[in-house]
Amino acid sequence: SAGPELTLGAKLDDQQSAHPGDVISCRSWFYNDGGRELQTVRILDHLSPRLEYVEGSASSELEGRLTVDHDDYGGQLLRFELGAPLEGGTSGEISFRAVAK
Repeated sequence: SAGPELTLGAKLDDQQSAHPGDVISCRSWFYNDGGRELQTVRILDHLSPRLEYVEGSASSELEGRLTVDHDDYGGQLLRFELGAPLEGGTSGEISFRAVAK
């Protein structure tokens, strides 16, 4: 039988360009399209050095924990770890805002 698989996607605002100080809405979605639960799910999102995460702006309908670290390239790494296993056939979304530098 096929094992669990996780499908990921991401979307930024539909705006064509951003100027310093503009706030951009971001969304990452995920879907367990396998037949079994995934025990530990971490969603990573790299923000370019031109964007900065807006503190406290992350939200998700699933329980989890977000940590934000700086990467080696001047950007940020957002790490969202689900607080419970992700059942097969279950999806979720994480949304947050970032400000253009």
